[in-house]
Amino acid sequence: MRKRILPLAAALLLLTALAGWWFAHRGAAPFSPKARAFATALFDLHRSWTTNGNASVLWSTRPPSFKSLNVSGMLVNNVWAYAYERDYIGGFWWSTGYEIRRANTNQEVWTLSRARSFGCPLFRGPRFLSVVGVVTNST
Repeated sequence: MRKRILPLAAALLLLTALAGWWFAHRGAAPFSPKARAFATALFDLHRSWTTNGNASVLWSTRPPSFKSLNVSGMLVNNVWAYAYERDYIGGFWWSTGYEIRRANTNQEVWTLSRARSFGCPLFRGPRFLSVVGVVTNST
């Protein structure tokens, strides 16, 4: 029995690593129109969050720049903002989105990353980030 579990665990680990590499390296070219639109929308989201006294941004009051994007959810805090599209099939989900992040609250330079993740109801899978580039609030 043990001899069967070890190869199965190794195969599962290899499959997860390959899926992570695939999620991180496929997709849009750096600063594609979609990446630029997401960066603008994420800056708007972060700006509305900070001007709102760091209160949560309701889905109904999300910035207008999100309305043209196919966004399923969004998260924001002091140093990052994240928006994603999520698809479901057979109880499993996968999401694709963008994230802006800065090292601390005093910086004006942000890193734009493409984010991908997957999971199911009992397992929230890892999130894979691939850096698209560096942006500022004026981008």
